[in-house]
Amino acid sequence: MKFWVRTMAVTGLLTFLTGSAASEVIFRGRETPPRQVMVGPTARIKATVDEVTAILRDKSARGMGHSEMERGRLRQTIKPLFDFNEMAKRSLGRYWTELTQEQRKAFVPLFTGLLEITYLARIESYSDEKIVYTGEKIEGSYAEVGSRIHSAKGDAFTVDYRLHRAENGWRIYDVVVENISMVNNYRSQFNRIISKSSYEDLVARLEQTIVQRDAAHPNG
Repeated sequence: MKFWVRTMAVTGLLTFLTGSAASEVIFRGRETPPRQVMVGPTARIKATVDEVTAILRDKSARGMGHSEMERGRLRQTIKPLFDFNEMAKRSLGRYWTELTQEQRKAFVPLFTGLLEITYLARIESYSDEKIVYTGEKIEGSYAEVGSRIHSAKGDAFTVDYRLHRAENGWRIYDVVVENISMVNNYRSQFNRIISKSSYEDLVARLEQTIVQRDAAHPNG
């Protein structure tokens, strides 16, 4: 069993719910530069849900045959809300501090690619699940947004988003599905590989995963 399978079970339930929602811009006159207004964490997530579902419904209306274009649109929609650098850092845990700046810069896109492999296929299987937002907590520069997902089959599960305030708005650094943290799950797997083998072995596994993904989807 590949080392990311357990992670896929966690992230697969939630990935169609995340993406981008640009900050609102207010113009106060011809000579005044725009002022960005911070959109709240729940509002940002909800706006992304609407955008992603609109893309998927558009695909359904047009029929099949646009999968690669669809993946590109979904990728551009989803990426801005995630802070992949912060997620990669937290997922490596103590090993992050041992990396050089060059190693950190190289690891983040590999980690991002791993998440893409998980969520793109799951996003495309979206089938009008009902999303209920159950609460929002903000403490300083950190926030948590609770939600409950109801499937067409009658199943329901909780998804909690953990965000922090960045220069370009609230960004997700962890997602918790039914009390299982995505970041903690990755950290457990990554640490196990590094402790039993090496950091270089972890990188090699991630690179191989990306190569396989690119071979399967050469255009996106």
